[in-house]
Amino acid sequence: MRDLERAFPDFGSFGFAGPEMDARKEGYQGIAKNPIFYSRNRYDFVSAGTMWLSETPHLPGSSSWDSARPRHANWVRLRDRTSGVEFRVISTHLDHVSQKAKEEQIKLVLAEADTYQPDFPQVLAGDFNSGASSPVIKSVLDAGWTNTQTAAPGPVDNGLTVHSFLGPKYVPKSEAGRKKGPIDFILTRGPVNASKWKIIRDERNGRYPSDHYFLAATLVLG
Repeated sequence: MRDLERAFPDFGSFGFAGPEMDARKEGYQGIAKNPIFYSRNRYDFVSAGTMWLSETPHLPGSSSWDSARPRHANWVRLRDRTSGVEFRVISTHLDHVSQKAKEEQIKLVLAEADTYQPDFPQVLAGDFNSGASSPVIKSVLDAGWTNTQTAAPGPVDNGLTVHSFLGPKYVPKSEAGRKKGPIDFILTRGPVNASKWKIIRDERNGRYPSDHYFLAATLVLG
């Protein structure tokens, strides 16, 4: 988090630096932090918040439904300084083990987002640990959200986004894994249109900054 803040001095950020909310305070930190960065030059900060993806969403570090570790969602509400349009960005990371947890966690995210009017622009992004045909993503689309991967013009890149730091050398363990495609998504609700979408596969000397490729989407509000 500190490296990113130093690399982007003109950007504000919101998200847990940890591990103050984590029961395991040394070694691997089990809570995904889901930070959101935004340009201070372009956007005014309006508000932000966090909800824990459990049966007690206001209790930090809580987990339910046999989730392998605590999960949460961060959101930031911003105002475009030029147009005056306000919108929300939600960043999350669903459980990687329990199917029940994933389905219940996304229900919480959708219910919270549904407290806003249908015409309020929202962006939901993160690692869903689920493919596009899964019940998790289907529930998001059924709730009125749009998958920018398929909404953006141009050919659809249905390549994998997880690669375990191996890049093109990564081979999924099963046929289902090979067919899954992206498990990371940028989804929108309200008057938001995707003009571009791509998977970023950049590396340097064979080294990758994450075990997943990044996604980039160009979005137009209104």
